[in-house]
Amino acid sequence: MVNAQGETIALHITLIPAFVKGELTSIHCIGKDITIRKNHDEMMHYMAYHDNLTGLGNQRLFNEELKKWLKEENEKELSLWIVDLDRFKFINYNLGHEAGDRLITSFAERLQSAVGTKGTVYRYGGDEFAVLTPGLSELATKLLAVEVTSALSKPYDIDGFSTILTASVGISLYPRHGRDEKTLIRAADYAMYHAKKHGRNTFQLYTTNIEGLAKTDLRMETLLHKALENKEFVLHYQPQYHAEYGKIHGIEALIRWNSPELGMVPPAAFIPLAEETGLIVPIGEWVIEEACRQNKAWQDQGFPATPMAVNMSLRQFYQVDLLGTIKEILKKTGLGPRCLMLEITETIAMQEDIAADILQQIKELGVRIAMDDFGTGYSSLKYLQTFSIDHIKIDKAFTDKLHTKEGRAIIATIISLGHHLDMTVIAEGVETPKQVHELRELGCDVFQGYYFSRPLAPADLVDQLFG
Repeated sequence: MVNAQGETIALHITLIPAFVKGELTSIHCIGKDITIRKNHDEMMHYMAYHDNLTGLGNQRLFNEELKKWLKEENEKELSLWIVDLDRFKFINYNLGHEAGDRLITSFAERLQSAVGTKGTVYRYGGDEFAVLTPGLSELATKLLAVEVTSALSKPYDIDGFSTILTASVGISLYPRHGRDEKTLIRAADYAMYHAKKHGRNTFQLYTTNIEGLAKTDLRMETLLHKALENKEFVLHYQPQYHAEYGKIHGIEALIRWNSPELGMVPPAAFIPLAEETGLIVPIGEWVIEEACRQNKAWQDQGFPATPMAVNMSLRQFYQVDLLGTIKEILKKTGLGPRCLMLEITETIAMQEDIAADILQQIKELGVRIAMDDFGTGYSSLKYLQTFSIDHIKIDKAFTDKLHTKEGRAIIATIISLGHHLDMTVIAEGVETPKQVHELRELGCDVFQGYYFSRPLAPADLVDQLFG
């Protein structure tokens, strides 16, 4: 009904019949304006099925629409996506919750735009989204997933900060991977965790093999918690040699897991899981402290003071009071700050201004900084200008291609760049006499690799270096 002001209102109409001597003589109509109550009910219904921040359908709507589709359209194809933001918790911590909410909103808008009319996007909860794309073939689903992950990985401008945010996407297909909602969701979840474990910023279709790997990861996570408590981690040390004089230049500490159940586990098998679960922070602190303690012990035994390099993960770098942690470890172990080197990768530049500030504080403390895996990312040159770097390490992938014209040119450029910026250049993965000769010709400062030494236990390293 439209009132005198031209507004549409909702009325609750009550009809009351009037009888005289048993005969209907009239009907009285009573109308009550229930517009406010009706709008409230509609709003409550909307809120029950939609996310307040993004306006997208929530998990409840997703579940009901998936059930309805499976019941009514069970002869058609359907892909179900679980989209999980990579490292959002760290970004949220550093930017603050309000900026984090704006980032979630921007991400949701971009995801919705990238999916377009081919599917429906839902906020599944927290930093997870879900997508239903009915009627798409497997090939069409893969092509769409490529477009979506590419669109999502472009920088976001939040409060003047250029923020990199990517997503790991797991996809299950109906009817191949299941015919009920629980099976399809579980399959997409397994696929998503597989994508996250194998590099992030990608998508993965479910396979039965992935489910087996996920269950293996669950067992390994349990053992990893126990490993920290039971002191099952050990450090091996790989020396770095001065290219011109052949003398020891530094030592890199590399973690190993001596598991009673699994044997000696290499870092590539458990570090990604440790990063994902957050265990990398206490494990990383143990690595720094143990490496500093060992270095100081060697110096107390009369061995020359040598810089000890340790790898710094993204989670470690953005932990609360990293500088305080480093200060406390140096004080506790008695190691001079110039004998500690932290190796970072450009992934820390997710928050460039914050990263630059943290690195500057570490440098002022006297600790050295090395850019590890240099050249493998798209912004390495930019970060050399932004960050306070002492050393750059040529990634093994480049060293392996030194025999090619292109590979040699790339390494020559990196060495020249490093020297012009007053940085020491370290080549990783040096394994042959020919590589040593060519790197020396190009002016590389320091060598590290199996040609000189594998990572060694502390006693074996002492025997090799100081015999």
